[in-house]
Amino acid sequence: MFCLSFFFLVLVISGSASVVFDDLLDVDLSLRKRNSTTPLIDCLTKAGLNPVTPSNPAYQNDSLPVNLRLIYKPAALVYPHTTEDVSAAVKCGAVNDVKVNARSGGHSYASFSTGGEDGHLIISLDNLNNITLSGDYVTIGTGNKLGPLYYFLWENGQRAAAFGTCPQVGVAGHLHGGFGYHGRKWGLFLDQVVEMEVVKADGSIVIANNRINAELFWALRGAPPSFGIITRFTVLTHPAPTHAATFAFTYTWSTPEVASSAFQIFQHFAAETDLPSDLALQVRYTEATPVPTFSLNGAYYGNDGITGLNGTVQPLWDALGALNDSVPTATIFEDLNWIQNVVYEADSDPTIDPKVALQEAQGFQIPFYSNSLFYPADNLLTNASTLSFTRYTYNGTSADVNWYVLWDVFGGKNSAIAAVPQDATAYNARDMLMNLQILGYSTTLPYPDDGIPFITGILKSVTDPMPGGRFMGYPNYVDSQLSREEAHAWYYPTHTAKLQRIMREVNPKAVFDYPQGFLPT
Repeated sequence: MFCLSFFFLVLVISGSASVVFDDLLDVDLSLRKRNSTTPLIDCLTKAGLNPVTPSNPAYQNDSLPVNLRLIYKPAALVYPHTTEDVSAAVKCGAVNDVKVNARSGGHSYASFSTGGEDGHLIISLDNLNNITLSGDYVTIGTGNKLGPLYYFLWENGQRAAAFGTCPQVGVAGHLHGGFGYHGRKWGLFLDQVVEMEVVKADGSIVIANNRINAELFWALRGAPPSFGIITRFTVLTHPAPTHAATFAFTYTWSTPEVASSAFQIFQHFAAETDLPSDLALQVRYTEATPVPTFSLNGAYYGNDGITGLNGTVQPLWDALGALNDSVPTATIFEDLNWIQNVVYEADSDPTIDPKVALQEAQGFQIPFYSNSLFYPADNLLTNASTLSFTRYTYNGTSADVNWYVLWDVFGGKNSAIAAVPQDATAYNARDMLMNLQILGYSTTLPYPDDGIPFITGILKSVTDPMPGGRFMGYPNYVDSQLSREEAHAWYYPTHTAKLQRIMREVNPKAVFDYPQGFLPT
């Protein structure tokens, strides 16, 4: 849940990126002088899918991912208009032994939506963008982005749903989890999905829900890319909250020792306080000079507004103030409406036209590396762990990347995420309290050599002092450096065996595959 730096960086880097596209993609420009004809291309062409191939001038921009550190060369890209078109494309890939991947918003942090390696067929779902509201449920084409969806729901009866915060991100990737500021109140996005239309690896089109194709439905809610291409899903919506008291208190702790104490206060407050589900709470810990900034952010959606917020969070503010080290700068919006809060959490001015902020949000393309960490309330970070982390990051100005760490209160008491049984879906982090999302980005290409080691070091600074700690990762902040086996153990520690069994049943030839995907063996 951090969009501002990306909105800025796309302006910084987009002007220069076009100059280096040819080098980044390593495309043989002579291909443009002749048609690219292969059995795969012939099949896609005969199906009326107008494939974009390396010989097409549009190929460079069409195949460029959000993460410019990880650029791959697809065999072709297609833009289907119907579920039947998706089926035809899958069949072409399968019969020609070409791996197939779907792209919704294209925001896989490891570029898995462009294959994660060269030579895949990419089915880009942009044109599957219908939205239909019926009662409490909305049916969404998987080509939709979050911003237009938020705006549609607000304009059609002031409805809301459990999504993330960045408006330019596609909806389908949320099936790895889908956490937003309202996650503790309503749950993860994947928990709101009641039905899907899915194209399977043999090209067949099926419905999946808790009654029909139930095991496929289970797998798609948490580990979707290996098991099928979802073309639409039906999602539970909620009446939009009538109040949103939003705040940001930004501290600059003078030493890593004081910063460590602040993190200890924060995690104990989250674990031990009977927090209402109406409260969203996060620390944005960001690289800055001379010391990192510690920004305590949140929103309270209860009907008692600012009074309820103060009554809930005041003990945390008081405890941080008792460190007697930093007087925070404070931003408080006492009573935003729901759509203003959505705009604000997307790092925009809440007073601007929400249609412009949400429907016209620009995408971002920068080089970066990410990883993540969950830990539970019964295994809080030790003093040695948080001090190791703050000492490491207070020396972080020596790295050649900009970085941030988001500490989200994810579960805990009264969290709707934790209320769902651990084995209800393929998603595997129900009992986790805190979610750390770590990212290092650059404003120049290529990505600095010390970027991956430095960001990896942030994660290790937390985990190394706790060799017996119970940790796992968040697949929406995927670590591209993990092997297939390492990824399964990190993201699906107790669900890998079941996912492999389902894979044998629904995708036995691994038509849908990527470097961290599940295999049928």
